[in-house]
Amino acid sequence: MCWYEEGIYGVAPSPTGVLTVNNLCLGTILSFYLNIPLQSKKFVRGDYDPLTFQIKWVYRSTNESNVTDRYQYDSVLNFNVIHKSFYPYSLPNGSSPNIHDVKYVVSPGGTGSPSPVMKCLTSVSDGSGSYNFTFSEERDTTFVDWFSSNGVGTPFTSSFITGYKVHGQALRKFQPMYVYVYSRNDVQTAYTLNAIWDFATSGNSGRYSVRQQTTNYSRRNQGMVYRRHRLRGRGMSLQLQFTSTPNQPFEIMGWAIYEQVTMSP
Repeated sequence: MCWYEEGIYGVAPSPTGVLTVNNLCLGTILSFYLNIPLQSKKFVRGDYDPLTFQIKWVYRSTNESNVTDRYQYDSVLNFNVIHKSFYPYSLPNGSSPNIHDVKYVVSPGGTGSPSPVMKCLTSVSDGSGSYNFTFSEERDTTFVDWFSSNGVGTPFTSSFITGYKVHGQALRKFQPMYVYVYSRNDVQTAYTLNAIWDFATSGNSGRYSVRQQTTNYSRRNQGMVYRRHRLRGRGMSLQLQFTSTPNQPFEIMGWAIYEQVTMSP
């Protein structure tokens, strides 16, 4: 796979053995990708994790101002090769640590050897113009960024919005009676949920429902837990917006909707 100005291309053999080239951004994240500066696309770095089937690319979200910050990346784009899904990260910048590369690291093996993992080459300024280099991983159980660098860390927010549901054939309004949301039961999880009606792009539209805060407490002898939510409102289209709760695990396994359609538009 490689980055070009107009998209991310993947080369793979077809069933007949002929190599095919596809732009993975078409129909997925094309508008998002086109907003990445061209200069940043030239110096992107990435690697593949064969255990999680994920590719990680690190890049700058803004144009470089000099050669030094050219390789100081503040964004990560992830791609799951099984689900064919993209999802981005935005990292703290300024005085926070900077990442410069990402590599899948495998130990030589043997008793006591660490498991293979994605590691980011990371630098931390010492305040005098010099930098200390180390490696960083995605494994902080306090659910903040860079906790080990200062003992405090930087809070972050995770969220996703589902695709449009147009269950009234784009002619009739519909109303969900209940939404069932499922999460793993390994640890206590939390999230907020709200509805977005009629293709709204901002809460100022008046088409965002009230956010519902939920905490799922772990239950004995159950692999999954679920919560039932009542969403207010109705419309031609519906999206669900899930947002994380600070310092809490955020893991949504799926959802199901019970709804009814009205006959008048």
